[in-house]
Amino acid sequence: MRILLVDDSDLIRRLISAALRDFGVSDIIEAESGETALAILNRETGIDLVITDWHMPGISGFELLTYLRSMPKYREIPVILSTSESDGASVVAALKAGATNYIIKPYGKQQLAEKILPLIRAKSDSQAAQSGTIGLDGLGAVLQFLMHSGRSGYCELQNDSESGCIYFNAGRIEGAQSTHHSGEEALYHCFFANMKSYRFYEKDVHVPKPSVITASSTALLMEAARRLDIHRSING
Repeated sequence: MRILLVDDSDLIRRLISAALRDFGVSDIIEAESGETALAILNRETGIDLVITDWHMPGISGFELLTYLRSMPKYREIPVILSTSESDGASVVAALKAGATNYIIKPYGKQQLAEKILPLIRAKSDSQAAQSGTIGLDGLGAVLQFLMHSGRSGYCELQNDSESGCIYFNAGRIEGAQSTHHSGEEALYHCFFANMKSYRFYEKDVHVPKPSVITASSTALLMEAARRLDIHRSING
């Protein structure tokens, strides 16, 4: 996880950075002002969380939050405001502006953990991949498991010389591609190619147009089994 930490106090940045490292975060970018933070945000990619002080000289944390919510690539990024403002109106204003959460000063490591750790775990879970080997006739079982568990994401397949990818949305097969095929034929080819391993990534995906499949998932697997039987009877 990559975190941008914004605070005009060098001491506060050091204390928060130390706590984040104790939480298992090693990729921390520090900024001493809102202006520096904006330069970093415009330059860098892959920032997963912003923790910013509210009251800073120049661009405040609240103004930084407003700017982030106007940027398409950072519109959904979690932002935590660190503030000494504990009155309800300030908290409501921060949440209405798009703050994910806030933390009231002064706070300790435990309070920081309560705000940060759920976001770290969520990021870790979203990046976790299920993987394994595929035995003889095992691909159908893997795909049925992903269908019945209602998964959304993509399943990468691999053998010694070829690869494939099957896309899912809420348990429905929505697309496929392989080394030389797209759409339904790619799905069937993955069965013929005796794929040896799979890796599933749970995330929202956009299926490339040539790879889109509209047939029902159950019908696809039945047709794949039928073709595989014919293929084996012909080739012994």
